[in-house]
Amino acid sequence: MEAVLARQQRPKEILKEWWQEIKENREEEFWVNTRVHMKQLLKQLMESTMMEELKAYTGSRWHERTGERIDYRNGFRYRRFLTHEGSIGDIRVPRLRKGKFRTKVFKNYQARQEAIDQAIRDVFICGVSTRRVGESLSALLDAPISAGTVSNVSKTLDKAVKKFHSQKLTDEYQYLILDGVRLTIRGAYKGKKKVILVAYGITGNVL
Repeated sequence: MEAVLARQQRPKEILKEWWQEIKENREEEFWVNTRVHMKQLLKQLMESTMMEELKAYTGSRWHERTGERIDYRNGFRYRRFLTHEGSIGDIRVPRLRKGKFRTKVFKNYQARQEAIDQAIRDVFICGVSTRRVGESLSALLDAPISAGTVSNVSKTLDKAVKKFHSQKLTDEYQYLILDGVRLTIRGAYKGKKKVILVAYGITGNVL
């Protein structure tokens, strides 16, 4: 009896003990379950958003008869999409008979969130090989990312670099300082020392 009363008088301590037990014995299970629920919620959010887009596009609700309707529903197609929470499958994408509806949730043939591509580019810039980038992100996202995918995403960096190299210098730069920086460039087998030309533009206010 005294033990029961004692436990009733210290609820904070009991909760602390329970939480410690969860952290020690079931922490991994907790985060796995949390990720599963997050993926389910994200899937529901994407599907409900597309249904609202469809309603706004057609000008009518489901089975609603109206003279303002511009198209009719034609079931769903199902697709998979890789997000920051992992791969989500069987996403219901609504279709129309005329086939002109395009959702803004993702682009046609877009397989991944832009955040995933940005993560691939960020890791690749740090000098990690395409194979290791795929292995690392595959473990985090619980979805396969091939070295070919990493290579294709990384190629978008070439366009950004070329755009930066070809940009025009405007009259706002009062001084231009050119310098060479020696860096190690990783190749297929080993790294090579190369000199990179760096340009510093100085305006009237900032560098």
